[in-house]
Amino acid sequence: MNQKGGANIVLIVLAIAVVGAVGYFVFIQKPNPSIQSPSVNSTLTEIQYEDLSKFGSEGSLACISTFDTDVREKEFVVNTETEYQNLINYKSPFSQCVNFVLPPIDFSQKTLLGKYTSGSGCSIDFVKKVYKNDLSKKITYIIDVIEQGACEMAGFSSNWILIPKAPSDYTVEFQVE
Repeated sequence: MNQKGGANIVLIVLAIAVVGAVGYFVFIQKPNPSIQSPSVNSTLTEIQYEDLSKFGSEGSLACISTFDTDVREKEFVVNTETEYQNLINYKSPFSQCVNFVLPPIDFSQKTLLGKYTSGSGCSIDFVKKVYKNDLSKKITYIIDVIEQGACEMAGFSSNWILIPKAPSDYTVEFQVE
């Protein structure tokens, strides 16, 4: 009885530990929400964009940082060269950014969008989607912050993207999910 009873208790304890561990990882991870694409009959059109957020990539704006607390909530819609040149005021103090210069952008053809977001976990990803609604004259920029794992690592992004020139009578809405 002692060996059989002891073995059964060990099996029960192991089963509870496995169920607990699986439950922990299922509930601790943020689910990967799917950004629903508009239906065929919808007035929404997905807009292609160029991501300028990555360090080291050509044309990157990663050195234009909005992680200072006084500008974190700011949403950037840049349509002119003057507005663009003002972004240099947000240049990061990091050593990689000492010689940073703003890459050229043709604002007769493009609009620059940016919004600070952050997350934490073992893996952090910033998934971006942009939609245009001609009926409501609105551009919606959706940033989905995907956090995975229970690590304490923090990550942030200013989520700079270039889209085709936004018409002057359109508004831009930012959504962080």
